[in-house]
Amino acid sequence: MTSSPFPLPAPTGADVIADSIALLSPLCAKPAPAAKYLEKPPFRYLFDIVLAISAATGHAVGLYSADELVADNFKPGAAGDRAGWLNKLVAYTVAGSGDAGLTGLIDPRNILAGKEAPATNVLLQRFAQVCNGNKSDYFVASCSFTRSLVYFMFTCKP
Repeated sequence: MTSSPFPLPAPTGADVIADSIALLSPLCAKPAPAAKYLEKPPFRYLFDIVLAISAATGHAVGLYSADELVADNFKPGAAGDRAGWLNKLVAYTVAGSGDAGLTGLIDPRNILAGKEAPATNVLLQRFAQVCNGNKSDYFVASCSFTRSLVYFMFTCKP
């Protein structure tokens, strides 16, 4: 496993939500990072936070298709693929941080079921750390690569 420039916090403990709020607050004013939502983050909250941070920092722009940027497409009964959306977020965050260990910690199905709030907070923390760095051509290229990789992973099954 490669070492990461961002140490991976333990996914348990009382400070995980406080750490999330501390890392997300400077990057995202609306929706405000709040403990009541971070304790068991609903998909729409994750969606809004990620897009707000992306808009504020310029990171992950182009990662999602136009349809994946519309919240109504992810309402119950809509055709939006929530797990696929989260997989793109995980892949982008891993590419930006260089920490492949994050993929073993995060399971989008469990996040959607509300079972992994600490791991979800770790994902948000790592995404915030990646986006808080300087934007470079590497991140723009990783968006295109990640989008292609995620498409390949989910459409080219053996």
